[in-house]
Amino acid sequence: MASSSEPSDFPAGITSALDQYYYLRFRAMMKLNDEDEEKAFDVARELHRDPELPLLYIARCHMILSCDEADAFFLQHAQEAVRVVNEDCRAVVKENDFPQDQYEEALRLLDEAKAEAVEKARLRDEELASIAEDEAVDGKGSGEVDVAGVVAGVADEGSRSKEV
Repeated sequence: MASSSEPSDFPAGITSALDQYYYLRFRAMMKLNDEDEEKAFDVARELHRDPELPLLYIARCHMILSCDEADAFFLQHAQEAVRVVNEDCRAVVKENDFPQDQYEEALRLLDEAKAEAVEKARLRDEELASIAEDEAVDGKGSGEVDVAGVVAGVADEGSRSKEV
């Protein structure tokens, strides 16, 4: 049995079993972020839902999720990371203890997420413009719907299903 005088594998202040659990999960998430982003995204999604998770861990989860461009909410994760550090953490720590480096990283990731969102919107606009152009060339882009043709097609399908 380990005595209390032996050094801990945990940083100072991480003494409870719950704090140790969160610390180990956080460290695993950070290691995965360097090795396998998809797994890191999964761990971050799981962790950030925990209402007892410490604030800086919540912020880091949002920072990691802001890098998942497949997540429809990547920009919101970046915004939330900045908010958590700037508002929630600032409210509970002394000015000298404020995690300025985490705040600056959250701001950098927010800038990256905004740029990615703008690029995605530009690509979507180009795709929609291309579709509209193709339909205009094919004569389908007039905005008018051939109601008679649609009704005839539906009626034709209905008569075929009765034959079967």
